[in-house]
Amino acid sequence: NRLIQKNTLRRGCSNFSLIAAQRFPTDYDGIISTFPASGITGLWLQMGRISKALLAPGGFVNAAKGAALQAAVIKQCDALDGVADGVIANPSACIFDPQTIRCPSGADTGDTCLSDAQINTMTVAGTPLVTNFDLANGIRSFPQYNAFAGADFWTADYYPETAWGASAADAVVEPGVIGKTSFYYSFSNDMLRFAVARDPGLSILNFNPADPGSLTARIQAVSALMDSTTTDLTQFQSRGGKLIFQHGQADQYIPAQLTIDYYNRLLSRFGQGPLRNALEITSRYAAFLERM
Repeated sequence: NRLIQKNTLRRGCSNFSLIAAQRFPTDYDGIISTFPASGITGLWLQMGRISKALLAPGGFVNAAKGAALQAAVIKQCDALDGVADGVIANPSACIFDPQTIRCPSGADTGDTCLSDAQINTMTVAGTPLVTNFDLANGIRSFPQYNAFAGADFWTADYYPETAWGASAADAVVEPGVIGKTSFYYSFSNDMLRFAVARDPGLSILNFNPADPGSLTARIQAVSALMDSTTTDLTQFQSRGGKLIFQHGQADQYIPAQLTIDYYNRLLSRFGQGPLRNALEITSRYAAFLERM
């Protein structure tokens, strides 16, 4: 007996699966988009913004300090989801004040507390980037990470580098060293130098992601090419296509809020309400926010 293919399905991460739904809507009947990086341009701009705080004098937050921060966050917020299991399943309910882990006088006095400069780094990571110009599809902001709700920037995951690097000195080593280099720094720095400016002499540390000046038009051109932020899935939907989003809420590379924002814009376009729960299913789209 011959098997007859009835449906063509795709599962992919980053922005590949969204691009498939947006630009090649007749190729697949169903798509699973895992931790989708819909706004690649906003992503590297946000990573550059965070790198500037992280690598400013005294701003680096090492793994030991990260562990102390996470322990304090877990202590305050673990049970807010109804189960004390060491996992924060409802990050939006976790309102953590970093001043509770501030070092005395704000100076760096050890790995059990955060200095003022380090609190600033975490605060930058936990707030959106807002630009003074439009990226593709009218996007003017890039969301925050769950910096005070479980995101782990210090453990290597699916990239060989850690998100923030082993130390301030190691973070900027080029070429990168596995286990030492900062992915945030290397990715944002290389995007600026090679994809945008085509000038290897530039540095993300001397660049303003919110107001790039003379590079604005070029960044917009790259955004139009690389970003997958459009909600126009009319062709994909009209032929019965189904799309599932999957994202871990502690993702330290692509913030889960990016998927929540895109999903809500998508539902708004097609006349449905905003994402309300960690599991949301409609007739055409589904979003799964994982506990991590």
